[in-house]
Amino acid sequence: EQYLGAGSRSVAREPPRVAPTGVIPKRLLNDWLVRAPRKMEMTSDCFVNWDNGGPSHDKYFTSVFVHPGTGELFFAGQFGSDYTIFAEEQDDEAAAGEEQALVWYKSKKNAEHGAAARAYDCIMYRERFASRPNDDEDPDEPMANQEEEVVRLGNDDPYPAPDHFSRGLEARRGVIPTDIFAQLWKRLPQAPASHPQADIVPDDHPEVAWSNRRR
Repeated sequence: EQYLGAGSRSVAREPPRVAPTGVIPKRLLNDWLVRAPRKMEMTSDCFVNWDNGGPSHDKYFTSVFVHPGTGELFFAGQFGSDYTIFAEEQDDEAAAGEEQALVWYKSKKNAEHGAAARAYDCIMYRERFASRPNDDEDPDEPMANQEEEVVRLGNDDPYPAPDHFSRGLEARRGVIPTDIFAQLWKRLPQAPASHPQADIVPDDHPEVAWSNRRR
């Protein structure tokens, strides 16, 4: 049976960033969500998970964190050392700078931590660095009025809020199963009922996409 990762090679990666001992991404993110003025709660509904369709000994999971307040999607990033990126999911366009490859983990739990870490890093970056009045300041240095040290969890660079929340999802259109894509599309704020290219085709359709067969 063919599945993502069967006989595949993993993409070379940077050494994992070592987060402080005891740091749990989902707990950190939830602590931020519940504080005023947000007063939101992280639930299982905040995560959309799926696997690569492989057998139990070769199964990998990935996850997307859906912000309960804004609906923004945060795809699992590179957290810890349990993850892998498959070469099949990287192409010339992705190599040119547009994120398309997914990050896969050997457990669903760690995949969710990878998504939470990505969300947390981006949110902290936006809160503390993105609104600096002086563009010449080093974004890796804490702001003068910021006493608390920023905890960076993942290997991926954080990014500012996108102009359109659908951008990251659109960029990964070719590597996400069609039913998962449709599910995520419906979670976007003010999204149409369905994406014009998100029609689900039957599994036995002769022209079914590779991404739709990967379940």
